[in-house]
Amino acid sequence: MIGGKVRMMKKHSNVGTTKACRTFLAMALGFVVMTIVAKAGEENYEPIGHDEADEHEYARDRLRAGKALPLAKIVAHVLQAVPGKLLNARLRQWHDMLIYELTILSDKGDYYIVTVNALDNTILKAEEE
Repeated sequence: MIGGKVRMMKKHSNVGTTKACRTFLAMALGFVVMTIVAKAGEENYEPIGHDEADEHEYARDRLRAGKALPLAKIVAHVLQAVPGKLLNARLRQWHDMLIYELTILSDKGDYYIVTVNALDNTILKAEEE
């Protein structure tokens, strides 16, 4: 009888431990997934400089080094895809790639943020704001 109770307690304690482990693992996995999803949604742009003069100098250096195409070439390509007026252009570091981020006011009156690979003029993303 006493041995039977011990076995029952062991059996229940293993079940409790298993449930606790599963709960912990599910929570840990949920946390990891939430972190990955949150990071995937973030734009990891890094500012080039602390002020506009730094950004302009950096852009000139990248252009001279052949790391970026001239802005005029980028804008001409983008305005073919999204006809309108250029309002703003920024050169940014995105992971290991330089990108231009352009703000366009379309002919229809909508605002677009267009992201372009600065080296090969590939439009990476065009989002309506």
